[in-house]
Amino acid sequence: MRDHKIFLLLWALELTALPILALLDFGFGAGLDSNYFPRFGYLAAFLVAAYHVLSKSRGIPAHPLFLVFFIIFIVGAAKGLGQGTFNSAFISHCYYVVMPFVLCWYGWHFVADLQANAALKRRLDVLMRGAFYVGLVVVLLFNVLLIAGVASYDAIGLWNFFFSGPYLLQKALGGAYFITSFLMSALAGKRSVLAAMAIYLPLLFLMVRGGTRARLLVLAPAALVLLWFGAQDMLQGGLIRIERSIAALQAGNWDAASGMRWSEAVAALSHIATRADHWLLGTGFGAQYLPYPDLAGYEHFFRHYTHFGVISYIWIGGILAPIAVYSILLYNATLLVWRSRPGGLLREQRYFAYWLCGIIALSMFGAVLMTNSFLWFLIGCCLRLNRMADRPALYSSAEPDTSRTDGEVYGAAGK
Repeated sequence: MRDHKIFLLLWALELTALPILALLDFGFGAGLDSNYFPRFGYLAAFLVAAYHVLSKSRGIPAHPLFLVFFIIFIVGAAKGLGQGTFNSAFISHCYYVVMPFVLCWYGWHFVADLQANAALKRRLDVLMRGAFYVGLVVVLLFNVLLIAGVASYDAIGLWNFFFSGPYLLQKALGGAYFITSFLMSALAGKRSVLAAMAIYLPLLFLMVRGGTRARLLVLAPAALVLLWFGAQDMLQGGLIRIERSIAALQAGNWDAASGMRWSEAVAALSHIATRADHWLLGTGFGAQYLPYPDLAGYEHFFRHYTHFGVISYIWIGGILAPIAVYSILLYNATLLVWRSRPGGLLREQRYFAYWLCGIIALSMFGAVLMTNSFLWFLIGCCLRLNRMADRPALYSSAEPDTSRTDGEVYGAAGK
């Protein structure tokens, strides 16, 4: 239980301290470089997870995703060593494979302990509620500063509503929490997070209780919010970043719409296409490329990943790597959504279905699966929930029991 408390504390810091730092950085122009700090939380979460699964001697789950990452590691490391690209990027590529393996392993066991420990459930509940209210205050203050012309940037990155919106949907006033989360994500201005939140809307229609009429009533506020976004003069520029992206897409300027990620992706694919073995095995751990070869001042700027998850996995593992990873994720997301519908076995944990679908959407537009430990932790939780649902006797036995420690609950599970 102690390890779980520490892990949730790190997640709480991610959802409280980092949004405040981002507000100081982008809202007040404090020059903190707030994007630099999350990596320490991700690394700390990785270390806590690794300590837990190794010190508790918790068995590696018999799941194909773990085998996929093991193969990617062996092939990528062997090719990197063979071609002599042992450098800092090599270490990063190792982390991109080992981190998901360890965090999925930890999440696999965490969610079983969560089902059996009422105190752990309460801690998660407090975390999600706190994340919602901290995010609410930060985004509202940021937009006041943006409208006043004080903000140094036109968007602020935070995960608060991505996590808290689906979780609080099952609580009292859940619809209000959800719609507010959607609105605040739009006002925050981060396009990838808003795209993931948009994925939640059809899921809401599928998983809310009641008939079609009830579902439409739940979705009506979301439709009103979207109509309200059209009244640009009411927000006085509060959605300026999203408006610029839409205008860039209409003009066919993919780089402006994607924040230069389009050129980055084209450059990475061009490098991969130079050799057939790059497509088959990846470029090898440690390989780098010029993301903006035609941009003045970036002639010697190298990168070892892309912001598009599929291309990043081709880079480190070849064409079969993203096919394997995303096939497993999409299969589990589909299964989880089906089991989270009204009357389904996992209906009380349906927020995990929202999270998994949102994570998949996010990874298409950002390098989140390469860095964010908490996302892979949640993926591991989702994999385990599906496995538990495959074995109803195991799932039904997971009743709250605070008399047992986390080491005693499901001690043989996952082996």
